[in-house]
Amino acid sequence: MKSGYKKIALRIQLISIPICTLLGGIFLSDNLSTFGQFAWKLLDSFVAISLTWLFVKFLVYQLRKWLPKRSQMGKRLAFQFKLSLIFALLLYALIGLPHNIFEQPELSYWECLIDLRKIALVLIIFGAAINLVYESLYLFERLTETEVEAERYKKATVEAQFQSLKNQVNPHFLFNSLNTLSTIIEEDSGKAVDFVQELSQVYRYVLNNQNNDWVSLKEELDFTWSYVFLLQMRHEDNLTINIDVAKQYHQLYLPPVTLQLLLENAIKHNEISSEHPLHIDIYTENDWLVIKNRKRKRNALPNSNGIGLKNIEQRYQILDNKQMIVEDTAALFMVKLPLIQFRNA
Repeated sequence: MKSGYKKIALRIQLISIPICTLLGGIFLSDNLSTFGQFAWKLLDSFVAISLTWLFVKFLVYQLRKWLPKRSQMGKRLAFQFKLSLIFALLLYALIGLPHNIFEQPELSYWECLIDLRKIALVLIIFGAAINLVYESLYLFERLTETEVEAERYKKATVEAQFQSLKNQVNPHFLFNSLNTLSTIIEEDSGKAVDFVQELSQVYRYVLNNQNNDWVSLKEELDFTWSYVFLLQMRHEDNLTINIDVAKQYHQLYLPPVTLQLLLENAIKHNEISSEHPLHIDIYTENDWLVIKNRKRKRNALPNSNGIGLKNIEQRYQILDNKQMIVEDTAALFMVKLPLIQFRNA
């Protein structure tokens, strides 16, 4: 039994023994008007109850080692009852009987036997009550440990799932950035130098936040502007990204690199050309961040493993049990992300 439950058991013991001593003395006394006899009965009761408590306490701990399973509780109680009865007989033989012979030598065999039955009954009931106290504390302790272990397991599982999701983002982001860089190098080496410089800033953000569950919307927007710069270096006027977010929402939170995944998803699945430029709007609607674009699917879509939207959806579910909203029509694709407000933020 852990220290916290041992302290509770000790308090119950210190309170119960004096109360039970008084009740036992009253129950065993035939003539309460004789103070001397009542005092002797109280002494008998105190010694018997104290010894019984210590014996049953020792017995409970030993039986718990021999029969530790919850399914073995019946056997533990049966052993406890039998041994408590034997202990009651020994106590009477060592304490009760000598007192009766000394105080009342005129008592017959049957009168002593009746007194034995009374003492045995008191000790058995008291022993059962003590056993109930320790078994209840033990079961409560085991239940608490089970709940704590279940919570630890749940937390460890969630952390492992979330870490797996975050580990998906970094290689995916780097892979797409390098693909973009290889294209720009072929077109303009000067732009490639600028791209590398901006890419280092963007990737620094990714690395700095890889262990963070949440970032403020302001931090995410600052990162997004840098990422938009990289995108527009490649697509120029064929890509327009309009960000219109009021400052009042800047201190709300969302998972890091969320906007990058959504922008990447829009660019991957839509045609971007001078004839059909892609326009993406990012704005707030109450406590939601909306990312919207008109659809013009490419004739030949690149290979996609669906990591972007699925990753965001799973991170929201794991972190805050929130659901993002996806609206996919023939003409429009829109994602609404819940913005989280922390009281201590």
